[in-house]
Amino acid sequence: MEIFRTIDAMQAWSGTERAAGHSIGFVPTLGALHEGHLQLIRMARNKTDRVVVSVFLNPTQFDKTDDLAKYPVSLEADLKYCEQEKVAAVFLPTTETMYPDGPTIELKAPPLVNRLCGAARPGHFDGVVTIVKKLFTAVRPTHAVFGEKDFQQLAIIRWLVATQNLPIEIIAHPIVREADGLAMSSRNQRLSAEERKQALALSRSIKAVQTLFDGGERETMNLLAVAKDVLQAEPGLKPSLKPNLKPNLKIDYAEIVDTQSLESLTHIDTTALYAIAAFIGEVRLIDNCILSP
Repeated sequence: MEIFRTIDAMQAWSGTERAAGHSIGFVPTLGALHEGHLQLIRMARNKTDRVVVSVFLNPTQFDKTDDLAKYPVSLEADLKYCEQEKVAAVFLPTTETMYPDGPTIELKAPPLVNRLCGAARPGHFDGVVTIVKKLFTAVRPTHAVFGEKDFQQLAIIRWLVATQNLPIEIIAHPIVREADGLAMSSRNQRLSAEERKQALALSRSIKAVQTLFDGGERETMNLLAVAKDVLQAEPGLKPSLKPNLKPNLKIDYAEIVDTQSLESLTHIDTTALYAIAAFIGEVRLIDNCILSP
């Protein structure tokens, strides 16, 4: 496994591999790798000849500086995971490498960002498309794998590839879950034992919506009512008896939207998305499920 820290070195390696006729699968990450990332890597390995993983904690996609400061970092373990998964190369740029003139937004995300996480985190997706374009330029992949847990991000990356005319095939990987249903996320490491239990309210609401939908319900009002019942049953959602303390589980949004426009739906005729985001203590988690008639 080779490790590259400069764009020139990364591009030179990719150029040699592509000249040899090899396809290159790319998995961009913020680091703190877990089983969910490893499954993305395995998908890339199954579909391409060489796999590249980037580990870069991108400052421009964090709308809160304290969230960036608290993001888990485990580079040594990340490299061991990559070696274990037979990754061909790891790209480890510094902030100065990716932003020579300082962290700045160089590319604006589409109107698609005005919904869901984009509405709750202004500027987040501008930072995402800026860094992903930079990473694509450095790695020069033929394929890139992204997880469906970040469904809005996946849609925006597809927009990026289409509008920038990038010769890259975007591959979506289904959500990877813990045994108890919690969607895998690097942010899960920041949850206390009690918060970890409360976080299961998200996946329980998904199961309830999916079950009702599979039973034939197509009115989003009724589907969301079931989700609300599940979420309100979580003790952490209720106001604390102590007036100076806040509830430990705060719902950011819980919506059913069209998978293309991400606009809210009242009735499901084609494929839809139930998406939820919530703060568990200080940690913001997201989850979703596809509702396909």
